[in-house]
Amino acid sequence: MSSSWKELVKFRIPLEEIRKATNEFNPENQIGNGGFGTVYKGKLSQKWSEADVAFKCLDPQCYQGSHEFYNEVMIVSKFKDPNIISFIGYCNEDSKMIIVYEYANQGSLDSHLARPDLKRSLTWEKRLKICLGAATGLMNLHAHSNLENQEIVIHRDVKSANILLDEDLNAKICDFGLSKFGPKDSTHTQMFTRPAGTNFYIDPYYNATHRLSGKADVYSFGVVLFEMLRGTLAYLALPIEDDKNEYLIGQVWRLYDKHPKKLIDPFLSSGIDEKSFEKFKEVAFDCIQVDAGNRPSMSMVMQKLQLAVKFHDIAQNSHQN
Repeated sequence: MSSSWKELVKFRIPLEEIRKATNEFNPENQIGNGGFGTVYKGKLSQKWSEADVAFKCLDPQCYQGSHEFYNEVMIVSKFKDPNIISFIGYCNEDSKMIIVYEYANQGSLDSHLARPDLKRSLTWEKRLKICLGAATGLMNLHAHSNLENQEIVIHRDVKSANILLDEDLNAKICDFGLSKFGPKDSTHTQMFTRPAGTNFYIDPYYNATHRLSGKADVYSFGVVLFEMLRGTLAYLALPIEDDKNEYLIGQVWRLYDKHPKKLIDPFLSSGIDEKSFEKFKEVAFDCIQVDAGNRPSMSMVMQKLQLAVKFHDIAQNSHQN
């Protein structure tokens, strides 16, 4: 066992404890599943947590196997950040690979965008709050302020499905199985590695060249920003004329210069301030530039989103007075 793993022994939760918390992994307690495995909700004994928690049970047969499990535990255990999902503990007993997290009871951001009733409830103010929170979490991953040896973390799979929401709609970055540690300058400096991520979100430059930097996360986050503006998911085909379809980022490139307001979710048509919209679309478009060198840092993204929030607040206050 490496020295790093020895330091994590205190977070190791007995399998028997998890079996009790999930009622023997009862399907009624299942709250999610995917290529990685299954997620259950449950409550541990008071020694571990006084609140509901989520048990991410990795499928050892899938691509996200033992390496990703150890990688995720090593990364999430290093962060205590309100915009990064909180790590409670782990279990690697009897061939099980389970990571225990805080329970974000509003689910994933993509589920809100996929359901019209939930999407309708996401006002512009709420969308700005979620985007700013997620940007702050990613900035802190890239800022290496919580890590020894001045390392940073590059997420490599930023998407709306990997942004969870708590009861107050605070954004929580999650799913670090594909993440990589990088040197302190790798926000800008590139390193070579096999591409990983999700279609429609992955940075095309990284995908084509295998050159990874923090700017790959910036691109993916730009896609999420446009999902929030447009109110649709990046992988859903959008109908256009002549029975043709296009995907979100293709639509962005077609409409951005001459018809940018067509990129606004119809649910937002009467509740979005002009200056706030302009600042938001500007930073989102900067994020998806093909040349990674032309993209902003996550710190700059956060600052511009703060301006979008400020413009919205000013507009709201002027309407009330």
